[in-house]
Amino acid sequence: MLRNQLVDFMGQYLDADAYNDAAKNGLQVEGAEECHKIMTAVTASLSAIKEAKAYGMDTLIVHHGLLWKGVPQTIGGAFKERIRLLLEYNINLIAYHLPLDANLEIGNNRNLANLLKLECLDYIRPHDKKSIALVGKMNFAMQLRNIVNIYHDALNSRIALLGKSDMILNEGCRICICSGSGAFLLNENQKPNFDLLITGDLNEQCYHLSREYDIAVIALGHDASEQSGVRSLGAYLADRFGLVHEHYTEDRESEARIYESV
Repeated sequence: MLRNQLVDFMGQYLDADAYNDAAKNGLQVEGAEECHKIMTAVTASLSAIKEAKAYGMDTLIVHHGLLWKGVPQTIGGAFKERIRLLLEYNINLIAYHLPLDANLEIGNNRNLANLLKLECLDYIRPHDKKSIALVGKMNFAMQLRNIVNIYHDALNSRIALLGKSDMILNEGCRICICSGSGAFLLNENQKPNFDLLITGDLNEQCYHLSREYDIAVIALGHDASEQSGVRSLGAYLADRFGLVHEHYTEDRESEARIYESV
C-alpha cells in the first residue's frame, strides 16, 4: 500500500482535520514509499523506533509524535536522535493525537468506556467530538474498588485512586472518561456533571477538587490509558489492507502509582 494512500485513509477515518490540536496529525517523517509492515506505539520514543527497526517495520504509527506547536525549532538532543534514526531506517512516522482520543469506534476513551459497559455514551459537550471526553452511565451498581480492579487487570498498570474505595456507584451514575491528561475536566468545570472521572494522570488541583466536589478520580497512568486507541487502529488497518501489524508497549514502571484514599 502506498504511504500517501494509508495517510489519506487514516486522516479521513479519524476526521483528523476537525480538531484544533497542539500536535501535527498525519505524516511527520517521510520514510518508505510503500507500507507493508506497521508498528504502533503510544510515543515515538527512541525505544519504539529501534523496536520498529528490529521487527523490519516500514511505518511507525503513534499517538504522541515529534511535531507539536511551540516545540523549539532547534533540532538537537533526543529530538535529533529520533529523527536521525527514522531517516536512517527509512521508517515513516505517522501520528494522531486528539483524533485518536475522541474516535467513537476505536478511540482511547471509547475503549476505556467499553471496559465498564457504559450506556448512553456521548461527548461531554453532547454530540461535539471536539470536546474529546466521553460521558456514560453505569448500568449496574459497583464499588469503586471493583472499577479500579477492572482497569488494573485490563491495563496491567498501577492506578491512583482519589476517593473511598468502598464507595458504591449506583446504577445510572455518570462516568466521565478522558485518557491522558484529563484532570482539567475538574479544574475547568465549576459544576461537573459526573460522579467519577477516569483519566491518565493527576495534577495538584485535581487532588483538592476531588474532595471538594465529592467526585472520585481514577488515574490509570498516562501511557496505560492511551495504549488501546493506537493498537486498535493498527489492528483495523492490518485487517482492512492486509498489513503486518505489531504493537509496542513501553516499560510502565516509570509510571508507578499507588492507591490512596481521601
